[in-house]
Order: sequence, then structure tokens, then C-alpha cells
Amino acid sequence: MQPVQQETNDALRGLSASENADLYRIVRDYSKGKLNEHLALARVKAYGINDEQAKKILGIEIKLSEDKTWLWDYR
Repeated sequence: MQPVQQETNDALRGLSASENADLYRIVRDYSKGKLNEHLALARVKAYGINDEQAKKILGIEIKLSEDKTWLWDYR
């Protein structure tokens, strides 16, 4: 999983102060229910972050079902 982590770090490393503030605002608004999940994911992924990392940033848990397929825990 290290390559994914490095990829995310590279995407976040080049953010300006206003972009960084926007990313924090997206997470805050999503956690307060002001943004729905689809919009929050789209906005986070616009910064070059993949789907799995975007869900981690937003605090969306990834659960493994019995047949080993990924299921997303939607709030």
C-alpha cells in the first residue's frame, strides 16, 4: 500500500494554502452534513486523489464482506 500513500502525498504536497483550506472545508462540511457524499468525493478527487484515499480522508469506512468483495459503508 506504500505506492498509494506516496501517490496521495505527492498530490497533497503541491497544494497552495487556499487549496489546502478548501480541502479542510470539504471534510468539515461533509462531516457536518452540508455536503453529500458524492459531491464531497468528487471535490476531493479533483485534487488528484484516488477513490480509496478520498474515502479515507472523508472518514468513509471500507468494509470487507464475507465473499471478500469491497463494500463501502455509506452513512
